Amino acid sequence: MSMPGGETRVRQATANDLARVVRVHVAAFPDFFMTRLGRRFLRAYYGMVMAHPRGILLVADTAEGVQGFIAGFTDPGRFYTSMRLHATHLSIRAVVGIVRRPGLWPRLVRTAQGVVRPRAVFTALPDSCELASLGVSPSYSGKGMGQALVAAFMALAFEQGATHVYLTTAEQGNDRVNRFYRRLGFLATGAHISSGGESKVRYEAVLPWRPPEQP
Repeated sequence: MSMPGGETRVRQATANDLARVVRVHVAAFPDFFMTRLGRRFLRAYYGMVMAHPRGILLVADTAEGVQGFIAGFTDPGRFYTSMRLHATHLSIRAVVGIVRRPGLWPRLVRTAQGVVRPRAVFTALPDSCELASLGVSPSYSGKGMGQALVAAFMALAFEQGATHVYLTTAEQGNDRVNRFYRRLGFLATGAHISSGGESKVRYEAVLPWRPPEQP
């Protein structure tokens, strides 16, 4: 899929893209918990998404290289089962981040417990798809790259048999992101407190998806 003008192409990621995906993630989410766990952790996580049979990892490729990505997976329960099996691998990659920021340890433990004992039943539904992460380089923000990535992601999720896509994002101090998903037709379907004590809102969109007409 190409954006208008053909300057950006959305395609499936390869192993050669992982380093750039990590760089875009760090630039887009400098203060996020996963970012603080370090680049090795991020590379292992996105590599796991890419390698998973139901994983989706797409990149937005420009003349300047990869400047955006979107990651997720259909049948989330199957993906989180795989994460549990690879918990040691991910934990080792997170050691550098924990050593540099010891205060992250309690939250890492709580997050790991959430993966082992997921509270939300919908994560086990095989016909659902979780949009886990969407990142765009700051210099490309507001130029339509995020919507192009979402469109490609939704199409691929539908091809994989998903009937709906869901995501969670911060509820407070996150107006731009919440407006972005609402503008694309995602509906808020609930809220909860994350393992880190942050208020999260859950959005959902049915498939097949068509972007709403903009005024």
